[in-house]
Amino acid sequence: MLQVVWTEDRGIVLRNDPPSPFLLAVNHDRLEAAVAQPSAGFGDFECYPSLFEKAAVLARGLICDHCFTDGNKRTGMVAAAIFLGVNGYRFRPPWEKVVELARLIAIKRLTVAHIAQVIERYSEPLDRPPQQLRFPGFPPD
Repeated sequence: MLQVVWTEDRGIVLRNDPPSPFLLAVNHDRLEAAVAQPSAGFGDFECYPSLFEKAAVLARGLICDHCFTDGNKRTGMVAAAIFLGVNGYRFRPPWEKVVELARLIAIKRLTVAHIAQVIERYSEPLDRPPQQLRFPGFPPD
């Protein structure tokens, strides 16, 4: 089972216990591209300037690019929620809305702007400052 765990000393950790071959990235280039999309731009121009647009394009990239053998929709929605959490927001839609949103993203029925509107509608500010996103062992020493 995949668990997303926050630890003060290591940041966000994905725990895959017991290990599952279904959660392996099958296309690392697509995974890198999906994760890089929120910061896309050139010079001072950002393609996705709002936090909600960044979360939307991250979810869309992970869902539509099929980086994994299984679990692309779940991974995309969890990644967007974690991204928002790290940046000071809690994503709290009804479960049915998460399933519907992930399905509509997967069949490419929504634009990034529409996905961002839905994410913003179901997001609320946290009572704490944003956390720094840290990954253990990265960047390498």
